[in-house]
Amino acid sequence: MEGAIAVALTTRLDLQNLRQEHEDTARAIKVTASFLRPRLDLIASGRLRQQAGERGPFPRAGHSLATTGTPASMSTLGSTANPNGTLTAAP
Repeated sequence: MEGAIAVALTTRLDLQNLRQEHEDTARAIKVTASFLRPRLDLIASGRLRQQAGERGPFPRAGHSLATTGTPASMSTLGSTANPNGTLTAAP
């Protein structure tokens, strides 16, 4: 008899629906509670600045890593400087 009651309690559709509603409500409470926790957002930014006349590890805007003129050693190799300051090999 007790086995029949246990089977009936586990297989009744209305009881299964009530159990699932209870579990869904418990999950909803956990999710809502997580929104009540304190929150901290950190945002950082930075900028690398060079003083006028300083040479740093990075080229300034508009300048290429190549030299801005034609060094004597490069001119002997047949390279020429373009107006934008980059070096190109002579044909």
